Amino acid sequence: MNSTFLQQEFLDLIKQFRLSNPNKTIDNNFVYSILIGFHTPNFCENISVEFPKFINRYKNTNMEVMDKHFDGNFLVFFQGTPTFNEIKLYIPLDRNHITSGGYKIFDFLSQNNIQHESKIAKIIRNDNLVIRVNSFKDIEAIVNYIESNPDLKQGMMRVNPFLPNYNGIGMVMDNKYSYNSIVSKWISEFLKYLESINRLDLFTVNNLNKYINNNLQNIADPDLKDICSLICKVTNPNFKIQDFIKHASYKLLDKYDENAQKIADPKYYFEDAVKMTNKVHPQNTKEAISQYLKGNANYFTNRNRVREALIKYVNPRDVITIMRLKLAENGIVKSMNEDRLIDEYVKLVLTKDLLDCFEFIKIAYVSTITKYGRNQADIALSLLIKNKDIRCFTNEFKCRTNLEKYVLDKDILQIILSGIDIKNLDVNNIDEIVNRFYHATFQNSKSDNKTIV
Repeated sequence: MNSTFLQQEFLDLIKQFRLSNPNKTIDNNFVYSILIGFHTPNFCENISVEFPKFINRYKNTNMEVMDKHFDGNFLVFFQGTPTFNEIKLYIPLDRNHITSGGYKIFDFLSQNNIQHESKIAKIIRNDNLVIRVNSFKDIEAIVNYIESNPDLKQGMMRVNPFLPNYNGIGMVMDNKYSYNSIVSKWISEFLKYLESINRLDLFTVNNLNKYINNNLQNIADPDLKDICSLICKVTNPNFKIQDFIKHASYKLLDKYDENAQKIADPKYYFEDAVKMTNKVHPQNTKEAISQYLKGNANYFTNRNRVREALIKYVNPRDVITIMRLKLAENGIVKSMNEDRLIDEYVKLVLTKDLLDCFEFIKIAYVSTITKYGRNQADIALSLLIKNKDIRCFTNEFKCRTNLEKYVLDKDILQIILSGIDIKNLDVNNIDEIVNRFYHATFQNSKSDNKTIV
């Protein structure tokens, strides 16, 4: 069962509760309480009676254990010095395994001298054992240990589906925030918004993803924005664990070593470097790849540290294979020389950028229909194509802001044509282009305003 399905199951659960309890306040605290109990047998059973056993077991070891926490809900373990910027692992153990499994895991951490800051919740919940570590080397060691231990594997419950999931273990970086609390806040706010416009039928994962994306620009705190950006990735049906590893690696690039390669896929770093270089120096893109095949990375931009990541995680000897596999995954398997291979790869990767821009335009178009009607939305789209004029679009959900930031420096007509039916289309006929854009946007909808987020 994939994460998107389970995410939607969770949203449906919240929506059904709302429909059955119209007078109940559903805030982020309520959503959080449901989230940590989702698919959790024996949820809320108190296990604090086990805490003295842990304290006694580790009292003469290199691990400090304290029955203290700022909210009184956890037993806390320390080994080494915390950095407050670690990767957090969620290992959800059921009632029958929380004590024996906890012993196994903390014995392993102690015996291998793995620096960590960890905690066990005093109740059964799907985030009841949390470990913070400082490196991918430690993550791989912990994951491999759990994978090789049948008792631990048997005792694992499901982590909540909004977490990046690596072999059943949730992984995030949330610093001073609580990732699960931020997820709960977005869900409750989105529900409240849809209630205000009487459109609970739009309470879907896809629309939640768009809602968060459209509000990212309003977040000033970089740490909070980073978490929200990760939530956007996780609620995308194409999310892979490598997306989280890449996310974490850019944040703490200088801390990680070759062990990240066991989790991270070099193709993601290579593709990011190509896309960012094309954005900053489009004339350099193909030459940058050619030069990197010779071991020279200087033609790639280092904006967002993509060149650093490229050098660290992508061996130049692997680039040809990376490009060939990417083309093969998309049905392009012809034999070709190096120059042609680079041309085809760059064209394919940049087509994805066109689709992302098309999505920003579609969101602005649909949002304008919802607020002002189709006539204004058609006028706004026509002006965008003709003059790159965005003034007639609504700025609700920061639509105009996103168009200005991500789209206006591109070829607008090329973006539009990439997402509509162009058979027998006169590309000089703006009215027909707008009409086809409308039908491409609503071809699966029953009404003009079916989707508004």
